[in-house]
Amino acid sequence: MQQSLKSQKPGGGNSQVQTIMITAITLFALSGAILGFAVGAFTHPRTVQQIINTSGGDKKTTPVVVAKTPSPITTAVTTQAIPQGCPGIGTTYGIDGTITLTLAAKQKVQGSCNPVNEPDLTSNGITCRIFLAKAKGVAPEIDGTDIALFKDTNNYGGTFPHEINPGLVVVNGGSLTQPCMQGKATWTLKLADTLNKGKYYIVGLTGNSPFYNYSWSTQLNVTGQK
Repeated sequence: MQQSLKSQKPGGGNSQVQTIMITAITLFALSGAILGFAVGAFTHPRTVQQIINTSGGDKKTTPVVVAKTPSPITTAVTTQAIPQGCPGIGTTYGIDGTITLTLAAKQKVQGSCNPVNEPDLTSNGITCRIFLAKAKGVAPEIDGTDIALFKDTNNYGGTFPHEINPGLVVVNGGSLTQPCMQGKATWTLKLADTLNKGKYYIVGLTGNSPFYNYSWSTQLNVTGQK
């Protein structure tokens, strides 16, 4: 019996093994590259966060700017203007002819103009002003022209229509207008040597625009001049 044998190509089995090994190595290399890319994506530090503009046109990257927290601003407190009562006037007369006068702002009490019955105003923001006026009966000689100026404390630095000037002289050269610190102001003063003989009042005025009020001292009788 004759048998025929199929011839085999030399190294045919080794070629199949080599193909399998090359495929395995290639897959291993690809898996390593993919793993390395993924790890790099997670571990790579991000220096600037960006937002992609997708609203048409050229796509641009806009860096996100983190705003600083603004520093707090200190705002000055403004004293609220409140109605004024009739101010209290206290006077002490020295043997040397000086007068120490204290003016105290008062709270407005409805239907009253008596400093004794009105509570003190102890807030700042009130302006105190004193001046000398002639007596007209039991009150100082002032009228609407003076009162129209009382409403605005910016007028307190000037001379009122019925103010005697010079009338009051502050001993230390100070002003007849002062801020009422906690509602009070004090002056040491003398009557001007040029005053004519007659009767006078020292008018005390407190104002916190647009509110104001005034009262007056006991009557002064000047006898030294004509």
